[in-house]
Amino acid sequence: IKKRRGRIGDDSSSIVRSTINFASIPGVPKEFDYKELRKGTGNFDEKMKLGQGGYGVVYRATVVGEHGQSMEVAVKQFSGANTKGQEDFLAELSIINLLRHRNLVKLLGWCHQDGVLLLVYDFMPNGSLDRLLFGGGPEAPVLTWGHRYNIVAGVASALNYLHHEYDQRVIHRDIKPSNIMLDAAFNARLGDFGLARALETDKTSYTDKLGVPGTLGYIAPECFHTGRATRESDVFGFGAVILEIVSGRRISCSNAAGCSQLLEGVWQLHGAGGGRILEAVDRRLAPGEFDEGDAERLLLLGLACSHPNPAGLHVARAAGRARGRRRGDAGVRDQHGADLIVVVLR
Repeated sequence: IKKRRGRIGDDSSSIVRSTINFASIPGVPKEFDYKELRKGTGNFDEKMKLGQGGYGVVYRATVVGEHGQSMEVAVKQFSGANTKGQEDFLAELSIINLLRHRNLVKLLGWCHQDGVLLLVYDFMPNGSLDRLLFGGGPEAPVLTWGHRYNIVAGVASALNYLHHEYDQRVIHRDIKPSNIMLDAAFNARLGDFGLARALETDKTSYTDKLGVPGTLGYIAPECFHTGRATRESDVFGFGAVILEIVSGRRISCSNAAGCSQLLEGVWQLHGAGGGRILEAVDRRLAPGEFDEGDAERLLLLGLACSHPNPAGLHVARAAGRARGRRRGDAGVRDQHGADLIVVVLR
């Protein structure tokens, strides 16, 4: 990576191309033709919009794939060629290009022309977890328990890869339902790596000079005191997502107390005993439509991950099936029964 300070009057295209040498990146993805992407999105038509955030807009597009066959993709257009837009573009491209995991959204390529910055990803037919959980009306189909459990396991697997299996420790910093995409089989794919950072081997945290990025409700409380993002702060966001998946309720931060209402409500049910914690399960799931044992374990896992005191929980990776699990332990297992993440409340 080659960096230099941009000067007023510099052409945005030359700044980006001199900032990063695309050809030098191992396994650099395909460079898409801008005209093809513009045509595939209907000139970035509002009707083709899949989502929007602080980074910019994501569009659905049809492009020519392998063997000349058309394929659908998701085109992420960054907010502009200003410094912030360039930094987001370069940060996401630099990190996601090197990551390879079945539960991460796959980067297909990039494009930069006339100051427009674009990344091209696999298209996810079932959209975001946020849309499926909260975006439908009363008549919208309800996400099944089997899909919910597999989504939790998929995100856990993705985080385990980022935190432990990749050559560098990667911190995502924005774990939330709108950044979890679902493929045709409802498998979870973690996306949006604009805030992600790869740490050097001897580092355990990342400090952003501009403050604490992310989304309220998914940011660990200690981040506001220390200013540091860690694996544990990612796990906090994961815990919040688990509670949303099981309960079908969205974390709302419309007021100062709103961010913790869901977490506190599940804690109260857990403290009441007598199996009342199952009252937190999404009421749209009728009795018999979910496994009570799995539901309780996921709720306990969500509480453990979202524990307000990071020193009060222990996060461990298990090489195989957890043995000697004590009462109060919680875990997520993949389809083979191997624990992906085990959280033990002390």
